[in-house]
Amino acid sequence: PRVRQLCLVVKRWAKRRCIADPYRGSPSSYAWVLLVINYLQMTWPPVLPVLQAIRGGAWGPSPEAMSATTHDGRSFDCSFCADILNLRSEMEAIGQNSQSSGELLCGFFRCYAREFDFKGGVVSVRTGSHLSKHEKGWTTKERGFRGDRHLFCIEDPFELTHDLGRVCDPETLAEVKQEIARAFQLASNEASLEELCEPWREHTHVAKPAIAKPGKQ
Repeated sequence: PRVRQLCLVVKRWAKRRCIADPYRGSPSSYAWVLLVINYLQMTWPPVLPVLQAIRGGAWGPSPEAMSATTHDGRSFDCSFCADILNLRSEMEAIGQNSQSSGELLCGFFRCYAREFDFKGGVVSVRTGSHLSKHEKGWTTKERGFRGDRHLFCIEDPFELTHDLGRVCDPETLAEVKQEIARAFQLASNEASLEELCEPWREHTHVAKPAIAKPGKQ
């Protein structure tokens, strides 16, 4: 239940704060879910296992049956461990995470407000870790994009060459970071979900009255 709750809250927060629209330069709803999953894989004790890293036991469907090929001929391994008993034993061996949904939500915002390395890191659900941009080869400019668009790197767990955060530019990434920092501050102060997810509204700038120069009325 905590995983579902956390995903729903983060998706609602991102949508209402206007940072869940890839067409306008912010991560998609799918990308935000991957960010949540990766955090839950990396917190200690972990809440979620790394399905693509656990080997042994039953796989369903088989790795061969779960191989996907893109229109340009690239092949990707989309297999994952579906052995529930094996997963339970793996998680029990580590220890149970007893944090509440609220504590996990605050930890999620802290992770991306204080801990994640935007300059050199890559969020990877596939490995349950943060990879480096050098490992992925995401350190250079790409044709068709203005400047370096690997600013907030989120690896698609199946199509490994796809950076879901590539839609962010410096301006929109700054907005995303600002919203995460705001959310972390509110969550740390135990603000309500209503306040956390308050719809974003553009500030109305009121022009200051002109100061009359001496001798003019």
